[in-house]
Amino acid sequence: MHCLLITAIIISLSVGTANADHEADSFRFERDGFIIHYVGNGGNCDECEWIAISGPIPGDADELFNDFIKANLLTEYTLDIRLNGDGGSTRGAMGLGRVLRKRGHATIISKTVPEGPYYGYEAGSCSNACAWAFLGGKSRWIEEGNFAITLAPPDKDLVSQAGLLAYILDMGIAPELLINAAQTVGPKAIILDSQQRKTMHVEFDPNLYGPWTLEVRQNSLASISRSKGGDMTLRLMCRPIGMLVLELQLAGNKKHLDIIETGFKSIDALSLLGREVPSGEVTLERTHGFVTFSIRLENEDLKSLQNLKNDQDGLYVSGSSPRYTWPLINETFHTDNLTDNLAFVQKLCL
Repeated sequence: MHCLLITAIIISLSVGTANADHEADSFRFERDGFIIHYVGNGGNCDECEWIAISGPIPGDADELFNDFIKANLLTEYTLDIRLNGDGGSTRGAMGLGRVLRKRGHATIISKTVPEGPYYGYEAGSCSNACAWAFLGGKSRWIEEGNFAITLAPPDKDLVSQAGLLAYILDMGIAPELLINAAQTVGPKAIILDSQQRKTMHVEFDPNLYGPWTLEVRQNSLASISRSKGGDMTLRLMCRPIGMLVLELQLAGNKKHLDIIETGFKSIDALSLLGREVPSGEVTLERTHGFVTFSIRLENEDLKSLQNLKNDQDGLYVSGSSPRYTWPLINETFHTDNLTDNLAFVQKLCL
């Protein structure tokens, strides 16, 4: 299960019905085959609406995307971006990728298709310019389909290898991707398999946690696990009064943290390792750039931690709105070094 940190409550609109005439669809932009389309499947969830981008990517794709976001009043939202296409401007794709990264969008390779009055998605393909744009996603995954990349896309707006290297390094991609792309001849693209995509960080989930480590915290030792994206930190530590606690620290801008803090006040459910925790037992501290949740660990929590398996939900918090319940926090704990570190921290509380 993917870890999930909701940065905005997705607006619920009847967007882009599949049977509507394209010219009458105010949520659809098209120019020379390049399409940006705000669509949904009719549900009320954080992934029920997305922006589909397809067709040859133009040189001014970044400007067109920004204009689309403003025109459709989506500035405050970071909807998933579903990409499908081939060809276009490499430079334009890199510009689009940088905009997507700056705004914090996730990118997914899939083909958006009509489903009755709404939309769904199926296996897609993203190659050439589309592939470079895909790398701009803060998180990146392929629903089903192919990711293919080449250094010789069929356009006249080529970018130097130095420019491509700077881009992929800025996006957190392994430079080996450029080496693989350099093996292509002419317009032929190289297709990466699943293992290559993960090794080179082409597919990437910033919310997955890494192994637990021991670090100094408040003049004592704490066991710490950080998310790959660096925005979330889990801590097991002993407070001065001999109380073992679990902390979850979330980093973000003011608007992002305001949403988290407001959502916490409307908590509908809080579960730690399967144990229901009364909201009164959870403290929230807001400091500059961070929100920190603290929960006192009970004996049953310690036993659950010792028997924890990877991909098992650790901490789940949901808030509520007048129309639906939405997850505020859904963290899956990593288990490497957890048992040994927990035992060490426990000794500090004796």
